[in-house]
Amino acid sequence: ANSIIRADHLPAKISRRPDADIGSSSTGLTLIWLRNSSNAVQKRLADSFWKIFGANAYVQYGHLLAKDAGLLTEGVQEVLSRGREIAGHEYATALRAVADLRMKIDALFERFDIFVTPTTSVTAFEPGQRPSEVAGMKVDSAYGIFPFTYIFNMTGHPAASVPCGFVDGLPVGMQIVGRFGDERMVLRASAAFEEVRSWRNIRPSL
Repeated sequence: ANSIIRADHLPAKISRRPDADIGSSSTGLTLIWLRNSSNAVQKRLADSFWKIFGANAYVQYGHLLAKDAGLLTEGVQEVLSRGREIAGHEYATALRAVADLRMKIDALFERFDIFVTPTTSVTAFEPGQRPSEVAGMKVDSAYGIFPFTYIFNMTGHPAASVPCGFVDGLPVGMQIVGRFGDERMVLRASAAFEEVRSWRNIRPSL
């Protein structure tokens, strides 16, 4: 079974105080821990993402379904097949949902400098055994393992994933998200974290 990655698995020693130093860098970062939202909210957001992503992918690569489907992975075939079925009004509705989501996230960034989440919802799994259940909840096989990342792929907010340790011997990533257009803050936060919690020389036991 895959280990569930929770927000409290992330390093707690990073201060939430706005006047705090991180390591030797006076970055003054305020952090908010994002938890899983409800299944209904996740499903609405995911549906919007996959309508946009799938339709765009089908326009670009849909011809491969007819010509070279055998060369595509099961996941790619699923994305392209979903994209083929998206109607124009569904695509437009999804774009509106993304615009609304971007405004809500921008409003949160008026109070916080960065968001911090796990990068994935579970630890690494065996090839071909993508989890269909996470923390006792049924999840979509396509997006259930990364409920925290696709949201910002939709909205365009800059994000980075940095190694932050291990859960049950398997590596765990921490996602750092910044204000729209503020890649500098994301890179500063990532560098500051790596400075105080370096994992580059640590390897999991095999």
